[in-house]
Amino acid sequence: MPETLVHVTLEPDGLGTGYDPAVGIVADAREAVSALEAIREALETALTADEPVLVEIPTDPSEPRRATG
Repeated sequence: MPETLVHVTLEPDGLGTGYDPAVGIVADAREAVSALEAIREALETALTADEPVLVEIPTDPSEPRRATG
């Protein structure tokens, strides 16, 4: 198992079953992966520019996602 585990599940009661995650996310897997990708992109941009990071993840799936570095 990896040292840091991220557990994505639709069921809040399912978090941490089997392994103790460093991060637990209750969401649809596709939405979670999309949000994590936005965070990764924002972090890469911010680290390159040595700027603070702001990532906005919409709670309504019909809203567009926006990430800024």
